Amino acid sequence: MDQLIELLESTLRPLHLPDEKIVTPSMVNNYVKQGILSAPRGKKYGRDNIARLIVIDVLKQAFSISDIDHLIKQQVASFSTPVAYDYFCTSLEDACHALFASTPEFPPLPDEGRSRRRLRTRSGHRVIGGRRLHALPEGEHRRDAQVATMLRAR
Repeated sequence: MDQLIELLESTLRPLHLPDEKIVTPSMVNNYVKQGILSAPRGKKYGRDNIARLIVIDVLKQAFSISDIDHLIKQQVASFSTPVAYDYFCTSLEDACHALFASTPEFPPLPDEGRSRRRLRTRSGHRVIGGRRLHALPEGEHRRDAQVATMLRAR
């Protein structure tokens, strides 16, 4: 569990305020009890659980845990976890670029039949980004625009 918390702390730190708590063992245990996360296998959490924890952390600033659970279940019902996570990262990157770009417009939605879900996710990312942007000291805005790209690489 300590390795999981350390990984999440280092990965998600740029998205949080300096004194803000990111994730605790009790939070992870509660997500398992609520059925949002699967139980660890041999005390180890796999890639799917790590991806879910990253998604939960980003979205919990704008959505309730039950809404996040519903969104994750919708995505995983349609796509494998790696593909669903990739869509999430793409939406987060688009939202960050739109938030930190000189023109606050989202790139056009591709005609994939999922536009309503993607729009809701993008709206959540925009809320999160707006909250974060107002709390940043001057000069840190550009650095934050690169965070979503870093999350994809992890």
